[in-house]
Amino acid sequence: MDRLLIVDCGVKKGMKNQKEFELRRRAEEKLKEAAADNQDLCGAPVKQIASVADIIKETAEFSLRGSNVRCEYTIAGDLWTAEIDIGQMSQVIQNIIINANQAMPCRRAGQFRSPQRT
Repeated sequence: MDRLLIVDCGVKKGMKNQKEFELRRRAEEKLKEAAADNQDLCGAPVKQIASVADIIKETAEFSLRGSNVRCEYTIAGDLWTAEIDIGQMSQVIQNIIINANQAMPCRRAGQFRSPQRT
């Protein structure tokens, strides 16, 4: 955990614009998730009500940052929230995104689709 705090302190110093602020905000979220994941290794999942659509979008954008791949979303507007461990769900989505990115020969765009609720 000390290393995470050192990284966080180092990022705060040179922030110059909105893009840097947003990257820092996302990095802080991922640091918190990593810390939660680290705690969860010794215990039961920490479940919360969360928007699956938001988790998909945030994790996909974070996972593809720095690559030339963009993600297109087709997510039903009535997609339910779910009681999930956000860290575990993010890890699953991140693994899918990274595998898909590496498997795409053209590496231009990927698509996420969710069916409508029935």
